[in-house]
Formats: sequence, C-alpha cells, structure tokens
Amino acid sequence: MILADRVTKAEPGQMRRSANVTGPCATWPGLTPEPWCRTIFRTGDKLAATDRLEVRLAADAKQRIELAARLRDVSVGEFVRTAAEEEAEAVLRDQTVTILPADDFDRLLAALDAPVTPAPALVAAARRAGKILGHA
Repeated sequence: MILADRVTKAEPGQMRRSANVTGPCATWPGLTPEPWCRTIFRTGDKLAATDRLEVRLAADAKQRIELAARLRDVSVGEFVRTAAEEEAEAVLRDQTVTILPADDFDRLLAALDAPVTPAPALVAAARRAGKILGHA
C-alpha cells in the first residue's frame, strides 16, 4: 500500500509509484482535488501481456474505434486495451478508494496503532463460546 497525493502515468496502464507523500489528493480523473486529505492506493508492476480477450461489436462501433486509434497513432489493439484498462481502473478506484480528511486519517492511524483493550463483554462472550465448543 502506498500513500500518495499524485498519480502520473508512466505508460498506458501503468501507475508511477509515489511513496509517503501527503498533501492535496483526489487527483484521479473525475475527482475534485481537496487540500485537506490523503489518498491510499495500491499499485502493481506491469506484467507481460500474454492473455487474450475477444469481443464482438457492431460494425459502426468498430469503425469509430479504428478511426480513434488512427487519430491517436496507436494500433486498434493498443487503443482498446488501454481504454479497457483505464475503465477497469476507474471502476475499481470508485469501489475501493476511500478519501478521508487528513485529521480523520491521522485519527484512524492513531487508533490502529493504539494498544488494544478488550471489552469485558467480548471477553466473557469468548469464554462462554469456548466452553460451549469445548475449547476451554
């Protein structure tokens, strides 16, 4: 897991790593930058493209994709792969990224680092469960 305030593209589908950076966040496309929060995101190393994916589409959609690829000066395969990877990243980001104000983030880290004091009711419940299951 990496703390970062900026995501820059190293190449299509690959995120450049930024470690232990705090400050303005929400620099993902479509999010409004806020100066008071931090972002946690995961990045991975780019793997060799060995798997295949085939799709069926209407003729007019194929023509639009081919034209767009020519305008970007990339192959149709590269254009489609990049678009699909970027859309997948956007969906995953929307479902997996949590943005907190910096103060809330600091309180969360402090709570995670604090010593654990078990609640007496939970200790009693665990003992009862152990006796029922024959573990105590």
